[in-house]
Amino acid sequence: MKKITRFTLILVFLISFYSCGSVEGSEQTVTEFYDALKAEDYDKALDLCSKKALEIDEESAWKSAFRSATFAHGKVESYERYSFSSSYKNGTTYVDLFYKVKRKQRTIYERITTIKEGDTYKIMGYQFAQNEEDLKSDSED
Repeated sequence: MKKITRFTLILVFLISFYSCGSVEGSEQTVTEFYDALKAEDYDKALDLCSKKALEIDEESAWKSAFRSATFAHGKVESYERYSFSSSYKNGTTYVDLFYKVKRKQRTIYERITTIKEGDTYKIMGYQFAQNEEDLKSDSED
């Protein structure tokens, strides 16, 4: 019985440790991403997107989303992560980071999904909404 409990505790620790590393690596990528958005350097922001993401949507669609957020809500002034979740599907770890983003015209909520490619985390998805609930309900789909 004690062996099972120890094994369970070790397993929980390892999963927690891995999740923390995933979030930490993802946050580093997101920091670079927001720095690029602040500078309106959409090519730099695009460089942080995963190959898989660019296979699904063309570069022009991604740049259009970046410009659309800036046009509709203003430039990024500051951002703060308020939540995260991670999942494992088909051999890939997905990390969803949720941010409250102060933009020049208003505060909005953004969800950035990352995946690990090689030794770094890359952006797989980018969404923004005026209400936090709009992102949360979408992430549960």
